[in-house]
Amino acid sequence: DDELSWKPHIESLNCKLKSACGRIYRIKNCLPTELYKQIYHTLFESHLTFAISVWGGVSHRTIEQLFVTQKKCIRMLFGDTAAYQNKLKTCARTRPITCVISQCK
Repeated sequence: DDELSWKPHIESLNCKLKSACGRIYRIKNCLPTELYKQIYHTLFESHLTFAISVWGGVSHRTIEQLFVTQKKCIRMLFGDTAAYQNKLKTCARTRPITCVISQCK
């Protein structure tokens, strides 16, 4: 179908990811830092990677919003607090990360 688009799915997924990021932000100060990686994989990345083999072939431009949301969540959880708060730096400039875009290639 020429009219088939993943845009509604990507927008819905981004909404779920932002919600997960907010939940992680609210509980992160109550948890030891050793659990941050598990929390990220459980509450955030599980949504991101679900059925990625089906929709992951879309253009980088289409999934850019997911990449931005992922960077915010990683910055918030794993450090670079100043950059997260003032939004002047990005996680990609401060530390290498494995992101959703690299999984889609």
